[in-house]
Amino acid sequence: MSNLEKTLALICSSFSLLTGCGGGDGGGSNAPSSPAVQTQFTDITAPTGFEWRSSENRQVTIKVVSNYSVQQGEAMPIRGQHVVSLFSVIDDVVDATPLFTGLTENSGELSYAIELSGHWQAIQAVSTVREIECVSSTEISAMDDVIALGCDIALESD
Repeated sequence: MSNLEKTLALICSSFSLLTGCGGGDGGGSNAPSSPAVQTQFTDITAPTGFEWRSSENRQVTIKVVSNYSVQQGEAMPIRGQHVVSLFSVIDDVVDATPLFTGLTENSGELSYAIELSGHWQAIQAVSTVREIECVSSTEISAMDDVIALGCDIALESD
């Protein structure tokens, strides 16, 4: 056998030995490995009251009221039809495009079903009443079913 044949035979036998010994964790233990834990999505249970969506539907009433006139302990409504726009607020920045614009009833109230996004910080309500711009911001975390849109207008009794 020539040197080339010997070298080639040595390389082939070394290669076959290495490929036959591959794999494993290198340990010599005969103990069986621990079974893999398989969790299905159906096995996951959400806590009571958990909301899967990142938004919430709420029915709100927007009331255009006076900041100065009070009747029976409550701000007096500014009667008449007023255009009201709602804007989302994120990180103290008011969105330039209203998420809703509507017209109040003659009572100065407007009911609306709103979808509150989970990342909004607040809702800002804006209306122009008797040539005065009225602006009110309500934090989402403290939001009731009523948004009072206060205007710097003094009213006489209704």
